[in-house]
Amino acid sequence: MKMLTLLMVSTIIFSCSDDGTDGMDDKNGIGLDDLVRYGAISVNLEGTRPDGILFTDAAVFQFLPTDVFDFDNFNIVTSKINGEDVIHEFIFSRFLSTPDDGFQETTADIFLEVINLDAGNIDDFSLEINSYAVIGEDNKFFAFDDFFAHDGSGVTNFKLSNLVFNDETNRLSFTFSFDVDAGNNSTGHDLKVSGAVDITIFEEIEV
Repeated sequence: MKMLTLLMVSTIIFSCSDDGTDGMDDKNGIGLDDLVRYGAISVNLEGTRPDGILFTDAAVFQFLPTDVFDFDNFNIVTSKINGEDVIHEFIFSRFLSTPDDGFQETTADIFLEVINLDAGNIDDFSLEINSYAVIGEDNKFFAFDDFFAHDGSGVTNFKLSNLVFNDETNRLSFTFSFDVDAGNNSTGHDLKVSGAVDITIFEEIEV
């Protein structure tokens, strides 16, 4: 009985103790807001799993690394003049979760080359999805790790639309879709891929 009374008193004292210092409402951890402020890549997959079950999957890749030496591969636009044409090259990636070299390497990577933005002539496009787990409602998953080029093997019905690039704010947006045959994606079945991009991309100051 004495032990029970002591436990009850201890519980009461604990429950009545002062609260700790409150955090800031509606604020993420330090630095997290900076990692998502430059926009995201949304990717949708629709097809059949390796075990023959139909599936749909949607993911938003929105985290940008902070290491300046990664920007050449993760978030940069360059332009060059070729005769009467102006060619823009966009290279950008986003992590699915907070980036970490050892534990969070799941990314969506896009390369886009456009000849004369006003005309919207797409000269090159590729999407690479790295180390992504497609998890079903039945708690079964398969690994998705694929590279697709707009004119690559097994890729058909490629469309890129609503392309907008504001060279004052460096905001880039567009939608894309394509089909991939069974022999050229991780599912082993025909696959539909679609998505949307809405990001701010960087230009490097030449020194």
